[in-house]
Amino acid sequence: MKEKVHAYIKKHQMIKAGDSVLVGVSGGADSLALLHFLSQSREDLGIRLGVAHLHHGMRGSVADGDAAFVEAMCHSLDVPFYGGFVDVPALAGEDKVGVEVAGRQARYAFFREIMDKKGFTRLATAHHLDDQAETVLMRLIRGTGMVGAAGIPAVDGQKIRPFLCVTREEIEAYCKVYRLDYRHDCTNDDYAMTRNRLRHDIIPQLKTINPQVAKHLAAFAEEALDYEAVVEDQVALWGSRHFVIGADGWLYYDLECFLREPPFIRSKLLRAAILEATGTLMDIGRVHIQKACTFLSEKIGNGEIQLPRGIVVRKDYQRVLVGIPEAQEDIVSMEEVSISTERPGVYELNGYRFTVDVMLLQDLKMLQKKKISSEIFIDYGKIKDNLVLRTRKAGDVIALPGMQGRKKIKSFYIDRKLPRAERDRLPLLAMDEEVLWVPGYAVSRNLGPEGGLPKILWMKMEKV
Repeated sequence: MKEKVHAYIKKHQMIKAGDSVLVGVSGGADSLALLHFLSQSREDLGIRLGVAHLHHGMRGSVADGDAAFVEAMCHSLDVPFYGGFVDVPALAGEDKVGVEVAGRQARYAFFREIMDKKGFTRLATAHHLDDQAETVLMRLIRGTGMVGAAGIPAVDGQKIRPFLCVTREEIEAYCKVYRLDYRHDCTNDDYAMTRNRLRHDIIPQLKTINPQVAKHLAAFAEEALDYEAVVEDQVALWGSRHFVIGADGWLYYDLECFLREPPFIRSKLLRAAILEATGTLMDIGRVHIQKACTFLSEKIGNGEIQLPRGIVVRKDYQRVLVGIPEAQEDIVSMEEVSISTERPGVYELNGYRFTVDVMLLQDLKMLQKKKISSEIFIDYGKIKDNLVLRTRKAGDVIALPGMQGRKKIKSFYIDRKLPRAERDRLPLLAMDEEVLWVPGYAVSRNLGPEGGLPKILWMKMEKV
């Protein structure tokens, strides 16, 4: 198994020497085996390791035991442990989503926070081949296209999945060989969850027809991913030639050029347009895309169609417009404060005070940081002269951790459900139209410290 995983890591270029890898560990067999494997391989791979474990505020003393168990394992392997706590049931109630969705969102938000705070360059999770098979089958049953059929990618931005090439059975055998005790999560036995019914009932029945069904589903997912990559390249090329973002924030493109493309490509182009215009495809399913494409292809006059999350696709003569009307409100122009990178100082904007200092990376250990969301640490060498504190402007974007490309600030605010008044007053740290920091909400992935002992620009925000 070790040789297979090493080959898989190399094939997908998951890790390079000098990387800092944060491992998400629940205490179960999969994540514990991944931690042990990477710990045993860290010298050969030339990496630094750390472990993140999030207590979900569920299962009482059992979850307390999980956290203590993972921390003890980290101590025995000489790997730094970073623990956290989130009341996931309360979060699910606030966001009106299921506990499973809220838990996943909370985990990845916690992982991103630790990565930003501690300078990790990769996040390793223990998804394996059987997880891949379950994911593909679940999406096919619910209804999906090739995007969904592509399943779980081996590499997704900073996220890596070294175990996607091995089965659950191989992982449990690995644990047995190395005498790794692990925790059992009773939620994996909950038949109310679709994935658990697939895992315990459906896939075992399919294996009676073909014992290799999981491997075949995983292979299908990999082929679908390769296919999608080719199509997405073509769609990106078309978009670069035809998509135009207007000063009003709407995305425009020529309807006649759009209708010349085959229906399959049209659906891809519309998905790309929605993502480009709004920064999200959340809640946008195949049925919505098909409905909008049908509307655009009909020989009728001007009009518009409403999609989830306030997104509108509008036909205006020979143009297609895509955007969110709510996001087109007037932006209040606030003053702009230039930040000096040469010396420490204190700056104020819209009722917020920002303390700025310059130091070496090693000096950061002296700071007693309580909330990373109120502080930022920037590699000094990556800063240009035009560093400013200001409020939002049309066209602002941010490179979010764990996400490819850049997200529009207007879409980020809408996703976070910030009130309009707060959107207009919240200070941002920016260079030109590139937002580096949305205090209290997000930090750009592009400017974190990288290796050695670089000079650091440190900023802290507090309300006046």
